[in-house]
Amino acid sequence: MLAGVPLIAMSADISAKARAIAADVYLRKPIDFMELLDVIRDVIAKARRDRLATADRMAALGTLAAGIAHEINNPLTYVMANQKTLAVELAAQRGTEVDVGRRGELAERASEALEGAERIKRLIRQVQTVAFVPRDDQLATVDLRSMLLAAVTSTAGEVQRRAQLALDADVEAHVRCERGRVEQLFSNLLLNAAQAIPEGDAARNHVRVSVRKLPRDRAAIEITDTGTGVPIEIHERIFQPFFTTRPVGQGTGLGLAISRAIVSALGGEISFRPATHRGTTFRVELPTTAPPADSRSRRRVPTPGAIPQPHEPTDSGALAR
Repeated sequence: MLAGVPLIAMSADISAKARAIAADVYLRKPIDFMELLDVIRDVIAKARRDRLATADRMAALGTLAAGIAHEINNPLTYVMANQKTLAVELAAQRGTEVDVGRRGELAERASEALEGAERIKRLIRQVQTVAFVPRDDQLATVDLRSMLLAAVTSTAGEVQRRAQLALDADVEAHVRCERGRVEQLFSNLLLNAAQAIPEGDAARNHVRVSVRKLPRDRAAIEITDTGTGVPIEIHERIFQPFFTTRPVGQGTGLGLAISRAIVSALGGEISFRPATHRGTTFRVELPTTAPPADSRSRRRVPTPGAIPQPHEPTDSGALAR
């Protein structure tokens, strides 16, 4: 019961051994009574903040665990059901030729089981990304423009089916990061912007990416869309893991949670606001660093309207709002 009680050590002994006491505060005598009261108040306030922070972390962990259990349970149910059906069928058909009419059904069940297993695999990979903490041996100094270009190229097929895509990144800035994670961050936000725009009127809609340098060695990346926007009633939930407004089975609601985890791990900030006319602007601020010594060869970033032709899309793990 006493383990969580704050401890204040008061002594005239100033030796290192005395100061090694595992106390929250070490005060040397003589001690002013009013000063002691102030220290007690500060220590109690800090203990309360620590308990609240621990409670918040436990609540977040509980929410995450419940979400994981729910999301994994859905595909696992039909994986197990299909596996059971296949096992029964194979046992019944052992030693005989499978009826031609049953082959298609068995193949369909096997395909559904495989799809469910792949969904579980993707979910686990996304959950691991939410807990992303960069290691020093994984970091490199990378040109911000080249990462944006890679993300724009990989998502152009999806975006250009719904909107005009423009990139304005005529700024030289470098970020110390794990390149793949930051490219995933930008891909998530680009796909998120595209999926907020209904199909059928690409000529009237746009997704614009812009970059500008900020004071104190930082850069701001803004991705603006002309989509449906973010309803005010879900503003506080938009970055929560497993929260999504997409239909069941079309997303796990981890795209923005992953994006925030990546940005936070790099010492940056991510936010959103309504766009000037319609849609939403997501803003990412990242700390920048000096370019590497050998930075003479840089990839050219296209100007707005000169977006490269899309190639086969890749699985970026992004989810719509």
